[in-house]
Amino acid sequence: ALQAAHFAEFGFSPSSYVPPHLVKFCSIPHMQMLHGLVLKKHHEMSQSPEMIQLKESIRVKVESLLHTSGIISTNVPLVVFGSSRNNFGSKGSDLDMCLGNTVTEGEDSEKGQLIIAIGELLEKSGGYEVQSVRSTARIPIVHFKDLEHDIECDIAYSNTLAVQNTEMLRLYSTLDERIQPLGHFIKYWAKARNINNPGEGTLSSYGWILLLIHFLQV
Repeated sequence: ALQAAHFAEFGFSPSSYVPPHLVKFCSIPHMQMLHGLVLKKHHEMSQSPEMIQLKESIRVKVESLLHTSGIISTNVPLVVFGSSRNNFGSKGSDLDMCLGNTVTEGEDSEKGQLIIAIGELLEKSGGYEVQSVRSTARIPIVHFKDLEHDIECDIAYSNTLAVQNTEMLRLYSTLDERIQPLGHFIKYWAKARNINNPGEGTLSSYGWILLLIHFLQV
């Protein structure tokens, strides 16, 4: 009876995805409660359209600064990647940016010098507080804060793989209405349990979202 009622309400049976000894906890009231909690957390965490627009205005402003200074060519865009772009970002997500893949490839030392120059430009221009410059990292990066809007940002040298991964998740998020709410809830759950830090041997948020997508596919 539980299996049939659950199927009528949700379109699938708990036995299709839950071990037998846990099926008894999948009553319709329990599932409805969990459904409500997932949607509530999704709405709490989601970036508002205003925040998305604000971050885009920051990107445009920084891109213009880089172009007018001559540090990078005007045909090199500043590209947003990561959670601020992939539809799984939260209200407190950093603004991750990188130089577009049209940037000229060079030696590692040249890439590092370019990131150092970007950091110096941001510091001198006012309105930004440079927090760190990692010029010798595999992908050189400068971390800074937009002081006007109190938003953490970073600019990395060309990071083609990260941009492609971002666009892949963004596409997946539009294919199934369950993905974004579940993605936000899983990110919240993983962070609360401190199991979302690759540096400590756990999965990144990207890894958790990939597991979610696989679960929904199979």
